[in-house]
Amino acid sequence: MLKFFRTIRRRLLESGSLRKYLVYAIGEILLVVIGILIALQVNTWNQHRINRINEKYYLNQMMSDLAADSLSLYGLKKRMEKADTLINALVKELNTDDNQQEFNLALRNYINHVGRLFFMSSTIQPIMK
Repeated sequence: MLKFFRTIRRRLLESGSLRKYLVYAIGEILLVVIGILIALQVNTWNQHRINRINEKYYLNQMMSDLAADSLSLYGLKKRMEKADTLINALVKELNTDDNQQEFNLALRNYINHVGRLFFMSSTIQPIMK
């Protein structure tokens, strides 16, 4: 292809028609510029398409993460409510004057329940500072 253009250019220069050569040269430059502009536009369209695909993926991922977090927080809320109930029952038991053996048994029982709630089934680890 380059040899073809080179021979055309050489013939135009040898024939002495500068005007024809300049028209040819400007035409060739315009073709190159138009080709570059088309390539840039195609690249822009493709990049925009890829960005839209990535945007949809990230939005879907955020939605699924929010749903999972919502379920996790709901479970944590239920465990906290159960722990609150057990702690209130423990406080109520501490305020009674029954015999010591029953108190020790109840205290052990409540502490075991609270411990199971927080350490065995917890998915969120507490942050210690």
